[in-house]
Amino acid sequence: MLECVELYEKAQEMYEQNKILISIDQKTGIQALERLFPDKLVKPGYIKRREHSYKRHGTKNLIAGFAVATGKILGRCYDRNRNIEFRDILSIIYEENKTRDEIHLIADNYGTHTHLNTCLLVAKLCGIEIDEKDLNTKQKRVEFLKQKEKKIIFHFLPTHASWLNQIEIWFSILQKKIIKRGNFSSVEDLEKKIKNYIEKDWNLNAHPFQWTYNGKVCCA
Repeated sequence: MLECVELYEKAQEMYEQNKILISIDQKTGIQALERLFPDKLVKPGYIKRREHSYKRHGTKNLIAGFAVATGKILGRCYDRNRNIEFRDILSIIYEENKTRDEIHLIADNYGTHTHLNTCLLVAKLCGIEIDEKDLNTKQKRVEFLKQKEKKIIFHFLPTHASWLNQIEIWFSILQKKIIKRGNFSSVEDLEKKIKNYIEKDWNLNAHPFQWTYNGKVCCA
């Protein structure tokens, strides 16, 4: 926990040193709901009202990274949430930031993040030769991903501490702005609206979050 909070405090300094800190996670099961009846708009004495009836068109999974120093989002929607999809977004993040000296990723302990194939991809991107036999346990894979002597460095949050990941703050904004009251005619429409929000609304006005929690020291 302290390691991740300290990274947040140094994010701007890291950015100026040609390094970048990215919070990464997935928002799964985003439903494409189409309202069956139009909203009743606001009028004097009445708030906006919405019918509860809807049609389900399916779901999408969003995997996204939040650049802590700038607030920029890099994300993509997928039909499934496997290691294949995580490796795809990891490759995209690398391509976007390959001129950086170091890419630091804050992530939780979800299985796709510590998968053998994630380690092999990181090794390939960093130009490291590694034997799969040296990655035959989760502990060894975590240790490799956390190693500092390479370009891509993972920092894992404690179990049940995903709330410390700043991408979760952005996911809550997306939920309020686009998903909660959204009307989607298909999963493709849902994906398009999420993509448009990232590229045309958020990233054009991207800003970092002001991290105000200083932590508390408890004495027995």
